[in-house]
Amino acid sequence: MKSRDATKRARDVDSVEQTYRFQALSWSLIGVVLGTLAGLLTARLANWGPFLPGTVGALVGGGLVYLFATVVPGLLGRAVGSIVWPSGRSTPRGSDHSLGDALKLRGDFDAAIAAYREEAEARPHDSAPRLRAARLLRDELDRYEEAAFWFRQGLAASYSLDGKHAVLRELVEMAETQWREPYRVLPDLARFAEEHGGTYPGRWARDELASIKASFLVDL
Repeated sequence: MKSRDATKRARDVDSVEQTYRFQALSWSLIGVVLGTLAGLLTARLANWGPFLPGTVGALVGGGLVYLFATVVPGLLGRAVGSIVWPSGRSTPRGSDHSLGDALKLRGDFDAAIAAYREEAEARPHDSAPRLRAARLLRDELDRYEEAAFWFRQGLAASYSLDGKHAVLRELVEMAETQWREPYRVLPDLARFAEEHGGTYPGRWARDELASIKASFLVDL
């Protein structure tokens, strides 16, 4: 079965190649006609005989069109590829979470988390794979303690204050509404309020810290 499929694929490739070559030859006929006309016009202007200029024009015109139709596109493609992917062996720069996301869509959550973890190890300053792992653990598996670990990892990897604030809010919301153990994030809030005092996110963390402490005392 495999050999039959391979033979079919080879035939398909040959068929495409033959079609492409035929189209290039068809286009070159236009070059032949235009080259012939150019040669005849040159012969007339120079008072030459028409045969030699017409023949040379036909050969040059057809050859140039065939060359541009078959060789130049490949050279341009390789040139563009060398610019976009300079090494020829590595993937383009930038985060790519397609493997973890694909595994998540298939319902293979543990494999997706493993993929996110591998990407996080390869990108120590990228919060995205850490937050993807955290949200998957929170939303699909109810594994809140592990989710909190990855939220904290994402918080540490976030660059901007607004980004850190957004991650901390997710962590706090999870602890309050899903995990139902808000006291777990008291150290996170205290540290954030101390580090960013005088800013709106810092004041929010301070107020949230006081609110959780008050509710915790009431519950006791």
